[in-house]
Amino acid sequence: MKKIMYPLSSTQFTQEIPGIDADLLAKSLVMTFKNGEFITKELTELRYFYFIMEGRAKVVTTQSNGKKLILQFLSTNDMIGDLTVIKAEEEIKDVIAMGEITCLAIPIQTIETQLMTNNEFLRFLSQYIGKKLLLRMDHFKEQQTLEAKMRLAKLLLEITVDGEYHEKHTEIAEYLGVSYRHYMHTFKQLKEEEYIYKKENRYYIQTDSLEKLIQS
Repeated sequence: MKKIMYPLSSTQFTQEIPGIDADLLAKSLVMTFKNGEFITKELTELRYFYFIMEGRAKVVTTQSNGKKLILQFLSTNDMIGDLTVIKAEEEIKDVIAMGEITCLAIPIQTIETQLMTNNEFLRFLSQYIGKKLLLRMDHFKEQQTLEAKMRLAKLLLEITVDGEYHEKHTEIAEYLGVSYRHYMHTFKQLKEEEYIYKKENRYYIQTDSLEKLIQS
């Protein structure tokens, strides 16, 4: 179950976002989600606009054949619900916590009545969405230009929680744009080179070593 702290004091939220003031924070919540919990879920109504204060999450969609596909990974200072509040997305995606994650949760009604008429907030939101689009473009560009080993190494550093890697191999292969066979070959190679090790049926990464690999 998610843990909710209310009311929220202004000292708990130090990020400067246009329009988010003490009055709005008083109407908001802090929600903490545990690993694997849904922050938002497909086929449900979006009740809150989330700002990630600390932690990581993944955005997942369900394809017509029922297969899950990772679209994006989110981290501290990312937002959840940005495309919904500007009416660009009608059906929300699954957003799932990776490790423990803490979010500022602003009621959608409050967003609509107090922030969607605030030009400074809309500019801030537009810039965020633009940067997110550029990141996705970079991801697809790397699929064409960077070898799978380096892409997997970079991704492991991005999504590992407390040194532990627990994503599904099939989903990560899809995200990297490689076959499952190619992904497993690359994963095995990183294990053999001791960038990844297994302990009690869990995978862990050697962060310092992977960083040196990427920089080499």
